[in-house]
Amino acid sequence: MKIDDMPDDDYIAIFSGHGERLTGRIIGKSLYGNNEYLICKTENLENPINVVDARALNGQSVPVSEAMARAVIEKFYEENPELESPELPDNIYELTDEEGNQISLELLDIIVHNSKEYVVFIPDDHESTEVMIFEVHNNGLEQEYLSLDNEEEFTAVFNLFVERNEELFDFVD
Repeated sequence: MKIDDMPDDDYIAIFSGHGERLTGRIIGKSLYGNNEYLICKTENLENPINVVDARALNGQSVPVSEAMARAVIEKFYEENPELESPELPDNIYELTDEEGNQISLELLDIIVHNSKEYVVFIPDDHESTEVMIFEVHNNGLEQEYLSLDNEEEFTAVFNLFVERNEELFDFVD
């Protein structure tokens, strides 16, 4: 099925970045870089607008990063000013490092690799362009972000991040 063949008010089943199954009403389509995306409104109060890569309509598994979804949504509402732009969830996290210092980080992506979940952050002050990758551990009701000590694991997750975000960021070797 082609994206242009779908009426804007179709409903589709989508998966959030956390693997949660949602039903979304297609409210628009947008081209970002070389890819087409569907913008879907869901009943999820935490994340009412979701983005689906149109290649997923052909059965491909094409996850969309947090940063890419935000960029596509912002572009869509800039191109459609007659629509009311929703308040996007804040992607800024206040974390405490091992020495007890508070650090403010912007969430760029959530990646699942080898059945483990990882988060990719950048310092909120944007003074540094190096990303930080943490493994997510659920301790009962809280999530804990653990540093990666394994260089191979870090490289594999970073390469997935680059692959998913190559149209959004300029990566330097």
